[in-house]
Amino acid sequence: MDRRSFLKLMVAGPSGLILGVKPGTAMAGELESLADPVGVLVDASRCIACLKCEGACAAINSLPTPDHSKEATDKNREMTDKAYTVVNKYKTKTGKRVNVKTQCMHCAKPGCASACPVGAFEKTKEGAVLWHTQCFGCRYCMVACPFDVPKFEYQTPVPEIKKCTFCYEKRVSKGLEPACVSVCPVGALKFGKRSELVKEAHERIKQNPGVYVDKVFGEEEVGGTCWIYLSPVDFGEIGFKADMGTRDIPSFGKPFMKTVHAIDFVVPPVLLGMGWIVRRRQRKSENHTEE
Repeated sequence: MDRRSFLKLMVAGPSGLILGVKPGTAMAGELESLADPVGVLVDASRCIACLKCEGACAAINSLPTPDHSKEATDKNREMTDKAYTVVNKYKTKTGKRVNVKTQCMHCAKPGCASACPVGAFEKTKEGAVLWHTQCFGCRYCMVACPFDVPKFEYQTPVPEIKKCTFCYEKRVSKGLEPACVSVCPVGALKFGKRSELVKEAHERIKQNPGVYVDKVFGEEEVGGTCWIYLSPVDFGEIGFKADMGTRDIPSFGKPFMKTVHAIDFVVPPVLLGMGWIVRRRQRKSENHTEE
């Protein structure tokens, strides 16, 4: 074991050693923003709700074929353990319909990873947030995610946490755009370096007065996300939380996590010491009885 791996395990504390935290996964103390991850710009003014992105997502992830019947798509749908992305249609105050695709936002500093006590989440160098199988089902990630993304397989004997993977293994890690982006026929989804996408988003707002609200959602929300959005109406009208703030989720738990790690290092030696004292007294008592 090299020095870096050892330090990661020590950061996880004795509990991490016991639970088998996977070296290399993102721990709460190392969730720093990447220099320039990849991302996707979603332009809600362009989306026509063709739902091809849903089909592509299902195909590449071996998920059930999405239900695209009128009954299903006329109502707002949520992501599930069998649907990593959905497109919903919103009727706004002006009467204009706006279509919005949602999926994991792949936060720069993900709350799901910071809340996981066994390091089951990984923040890759490209920006994707991935889940690994050392999970033991606490579901803290579901509570910590500000976008309600991680989904638990309640109906499965050996349940897992399911969510959008950014097509990391099959596409993004190989320099390809996510499957959903590759099939969009109207350019509502654009893949690239996040910094360049943010610049382009602001440029679109500047060059098209009246088309977009003057805001890029995800640029600063909860510390920034790899998926960012443009909208022709206020984001609160199309299902986004308007009061998320810019503070990243892990920062709320850092003081507590430091205390937990301190306890990890203090309590085991104390318990070992107490055990040694008890055993020593027992041996003395036994020796005295034999005499």
